[in-house]
Formats: sequence, structure tokens, C-alpha cells
Amino acid sequence: MTPPGSTRRSDAVAAALVREPRSMLFVPGGDPSKLAKIPALIADIVVVDLEDGVAINNKTEARHSVHDTLAHFDQATLSRVAVRINSMESTYWEDDLLLCGELNIGGLVIPKLANPEAVTVARHSMSMKGQSDTLYFAGIESLAGVRDCFSLLSTGLSGVYFGAEDFVEDIGGQRTDSGLEVLYARSQVVLAAKLAGIAAIDQAVIAVHDLDRFRVDAAIGKSLGYTGKICLHPKQALASNEVFVPSPAEIARAERIVATSETGVQLLDGMMVDAVHLRAATRLLARHSQINGRLLSP
Repeated sequence: MTPPGSTRRSDAVAAALVREPRSMLFVPGGDPSKLAKIPALIADIVVVDLEDGVAINNKTEARHSVHDTLAHFDQATLSRVAVRINSMESTYWEDDLLLCGELNIGGLVIPKLANPEAVTVARHSMSMKGQSDTLYFAGIESLAGVRDCFSLLSTGLSGVYFGAEDFVEDIGGQRTDSGLEVLYARSQVVLAAKLAGIAAIDQAVIAVHDLDRFRVDAAIGKSLGYTGKICLHPKQALASNEVFVPSPAEIARAERIVATSETGVQLLDGMMVDAVHLRAATRLLARHSQINGRLLSP
């Protein structure tokens, strides 16, 4: 089901965007009307949420809704859809995995990862259903998850998100506008992701209609090294896609650094520039070309 007038990305482009998304948009699995809108959403990856997005007394019904709705999507749409299942410790884990094994979705999201066995079991379950190309994402959202994130993220995942709300609840803290209460954990998760060579997806902003706040928080996440962000509203996804690309000013400066690289240490606009800045500029320009190539592909 492809929206009328839309431009269909190639399978390779869609897979690249899913593997390292700028926007990870969560859609509650218990809302059929929102599920039906997935093909028209502009997020790089859409996560159908069977965990926190569904009330306990609605888990079974939500699972049926997800199955019935996604069964009508074409493969181009399914390739950028993931399902967040309930945790391995829950009574819903096995049924959620059975559902995902029946759908040729692009990814599976494991919440509140604290046990590496969850990744192994999920991958085995999907493989037994013939789903060998599924991408696996996980959330680091607890004290134990942050403590063990370096080993947890070396389990063959494609990406990780930092769940700030659950982490703060687990530590007994309070969310603030500054976000200092999660800075350590937020930094640990992105560091572990970079060492593992996987996508790093930043925390959610629950003020869904405050796009200025979202952009500020996304810019902070970008400065920490995150390459995308959890989104709770389509407008957040659009903003995230804009933030997590090199800006025109960043591109222009990077090109100037590369153009003058042969002179060694130098001053550029009054700032010292040396080899480390050249490496950063080269990386930024490569990222720009990569994203442009994805978005301009037919």
C-alpha cells in the first residue's frame, strides 16, 4: 500500500535509511486508525509499539490489529517498519515473536534490554520463521542496561535507542528541562553504540507539540554523537530528519577545511584547524553525500 503520488525508494535505499535512521517514529499498536497511516509517514523507520504503547488489557487485540493491518502493506512499506515487542520477562514475549515471524517486517525492537539472551532468542525465533534479514534494535532504559551497555550492544544489533523516561524512573530521579539528570547515561549509551559500530538513536521529547524544544534537544543529541532520534509525532519526525543532516553552514565550512588541508595547522575564521578537524570535515561530507544519495535515489 503506497500512498498515491509518492516516490517509492529503492529497496537498497530504504534498507539504508532503516539501518541508520534519522527518525524513529513510534505508533501505538492498539490504534488501527494510526496503523493505517503508516505508508504515508515520512519517518526513516516506523516502530509499531506493542509494549508501552498498548494497555495491558488490550495486548491481544492490539496484536490482531497489527497483523491485520500490516498484512495489507506492500514490501516497500514493510521494509521500513519495525515492531517493538514486549520484554522477554513479560507474558507477551512469545506471542509477540510469533506475530513478528509472520510479518516480513524490516526490524524488531527489543525494549529495556538488560539480558543479551533476549537478542539471541529473538533472532533464533525469527530465523525459524524464515526471517533472516531482520534488523534488531534495542532500548537501553534501565540502571542495569546502562551499567552493562558496552557488552549488551556487542550482540549483533543494528541500533540502539536511549530511553530516558524509563531510566529516570528506575533511578528515582526527576526529569528537568536541562536534562542533566540523564547526561551521564545518555553519553554512555552513545559511546557504547559507537564502539559497537551501530546506529545511536537519541531520547524522546514527550512534549509532542513543542517543536522548538524538540529541535534543541535533538541538536544536543547530535552534538553527543547520536545520528537519529525517537519521535512520538509525525511533525517530530520531519524535524528530526532536518536536524540529523549536515546543515548548509556545516557543509560549507567542511569544504573549506578540506580545500585548505595541504597547509597543515592553520587558522580558519580565527579558529585553529589541524588533522583532527580535517578528519571530522571529511566524515561530515561523506555523511552528506550518503544521505543525499539515499534521498535522491528513485
